[in-house]
Amino acid sequence: MAGRRVNVNVGVLGHIDSGKTALARALSTTASTAAFDKQPQSRERGITLDLGFSCFAVPPSAAGEPLLQVTLVDCPGHASLIRTIIGGAQIIDLMMLVIDVTKGMQTQSAECLVIGQIACQKLVVVLNKIDLLEDGKRQAAIDKMTKKMQRTLESTKFRGAPIIPVAAKPGGPEAPETETPQGIPELIEVMDDHSVIGRSLFKKETNIQLFVGLEVRLSTGERGVIDGAFGQSGKFKVHVPGGLNPETMQLLTPALKKRGRGRGEAARPEEGAARPEPSQPVALSLTFKRYVFDPHKKMVQSP
Repeated sequence: MAGRRVNVNVGVLGHIDSGKTALARALSTTASTAAFDKQPQSRERGITLDLGFSCFAVPPSAAGEPLLQVTLVDCPGHASLIRTIIGGAQIIDLMMLVIDVTKGMQTQSAECLVIGQIACQKLVVVLNKIDLLEDGKRQAAIDKMTKKMQRTLESTKFRGAPIIPVAAKPGGPEAPETETPQGIPELIEVMDDHSVIGRSLFKKETNIQLFVGLEVRLSTGERGVIDGAFGQSGKFKVHVPGGLNPETMQLLTPALKKRGRGRGEAARPEEGAARPEPSQPVALSLTFKRYVFDPHKKMVQSP
């Protein structure tokens, strides 16, 4: 299982001048020749004119986990380039909707949200330019904008999507490159740290460590990797690169009813304490084969 990698395409969308390209630059370690507005026309007009591609990798946090490689698709924000924006949205697994925290939702922000509902299943809202907020009132302004965005997403399939405050380019475009971006580690963590807890797949006496690193499939379509045991009775943690679909999150949201004696769910959001049963079950499936003569009794994923 060594050397496994999971690729996730993340679209960076939002209104013009919301700081999308600066965010892509702050996140990325490798860039294509068209990334970060390198084209002369983009530099001349001061806006993104075409799709820019760059990437970064998130090392495994535990043995057996795959390396997560994130490819960023930096989309234009100008209304006249809507076809290019739609083209970019069609190839992404997750959308980062970049919002200028000093302005909130703008025309192209709303259009990108509509495109996202059609083209992808997962969303992260990025409140950019928090460095421009007044120091003493910064957190209050972030909290206020967060609540506004939560209300905006309430009637969409992205209800409950994470909202992360950042400063991709503190001080603005002309500030020295020595200024350290803010909120980037937290944003990467949100894109990487999506887990569910599975149960009823193994017997309680099973050594789950033998299965770490194997791929499982959720009945809702996502793929994850077994991360290790979780508590007792055969429970285990599943890492889902790129996160769960909003529909899956709704299925796994605990219903406010008395716990019964019926069969439990196969997966639930990661938790630290007992919670009520979810409204509907989400099944996990694992397919593998075992090498009969392997002295280490290692499990090997089926083709």
